[in-house]
Amino acid sequence: MGDPTFARERARSLRARGAGSLKIAADLTARGLPEALIESAVDESRDGEPESAWARRALRGLDDRRRAWRLLTSRGFPEDVVADLLGEPD
Repeated sequence: MGDPTFARERARSLRARGAGSLKIAADLTARGLPEALIESAVDESRDGEPESAWARRALRGLDDRRRAWRLLTSRGFPEDVVADLLGEPD
């Protein structure tokens, strides 16, 4: 299953539901897609925006920093992105 259209659409669908790059890549990896195709699909799913912009959207006004950390990491946003947005974890 090395279908680029499937990979792009799956990555965009997950991104639209608030998933971060790590979660998207894990999903596509579990489906047996090649690494180069996964990287391309994850990059395209950002629509030219940085990962931090998508992470901000995923927070949707959540003010509690600890809950925000848990939310973003559980959705597959890289720790460095989360730390840049919220500071280091307690």
